[in-house]
Amino acid sequence: ISFNNLGNSNILSVTSIFLCFIIGLFLRCKTRDYYLMITSLLMLLVGDLFNLFFPKLSIIWLISLNLVQVLFFLRIYLDSEYKKSNLISRCISIPIFIAISYFILKEKNNYQVILWLIFMVNLFINILFTIKEIGLNNLFPIGLLLMLLFGFSIMFLELNNYISVNVYFLESIDNLPFDLKSIFYLPSIIVLTCSIFTVNRRCFSKEIKK
Repeated sequence: ISFNNLGNSNILSVTSIFLCFIIGLFLRCKTRDYYLMITSLLMLLVGDLFNLFFPKLSIIWLISLNLVQVLFFLRIYLDSEYKKSNLISRCISIPIFIAISYFILKEKNNYQVILWLIFMVNLFINILFTIKEIGLNNLFPIGLLLMLLFGFSIMFLELNNYISVNVYFLESIDNLPFDLKSIFYLPSIIVLTCSIFTVNRRCFSKEIKK
């Protein structure tokens, strides 16, 4: 599969998420965390299917990405010791970044960019609180970090289309001989799927003993 072909990379993305979702369905430990992750994979699969077959409805893909971050937030929040600071940081950060975007966007009411900003802010806060809770000795924060790199790659590729100032070095990134997004997106999905095992290792240990 040629990574510099957007259609091929989208097919690879959908296929990979579908396989991760199928593998996840065969896991035996039906915990709350498990259901959150399976629902997240399903949301990603639906969003990528829309992105593949209905590219003009890319807003559906953005909505699915945001819903996934909400599910990841719940994964962190439900057993967190920092519930109040987690909520406050989101309530402060999201309006600030939306306000800043108003001054730099070519189109002031671009809902796609606003959805993308909300996704990135929630993702970044999810990473901070995941590392604060469990450190980096788990696949979940690593998968989130890879997804953050995917988010930054999208921003770099699309930045010139949305801001009023041209950033010339971004043109060279756009002409790379591979799809930059897939380099980070696919590994992030695989690592996040594997995090079901690391987060629920006690549950799997009990199943093995049985």
